Amino acid sequence: MGATTTAKNAMLDAITVTKMSLHSGDPGAAGTSNEISGGSPAYARKDVTLGAAATAVPTPQEVAASESA
Repeated sequence: MGATTTAKNAMLDAITVTKMSLHSGDPGAAGTSNEISGGSPAYARKDVTLGAAATAVPTPQEVAASESA
């Protein structure tokens, strides 16, 4: 028997994601290989928060205070 939707949502909600980054290839086991760099303005990892899984597809939303001011 498969997991219920409630159980799947609980598992997804347990995942903690605080940063997102872009990679030009396989990020590797540590998640740091092939990370994009450079650009203008300079590329940097972004702080993110994810909505609850039960609200459908969670979408990353930036929470950078400097950009919302």
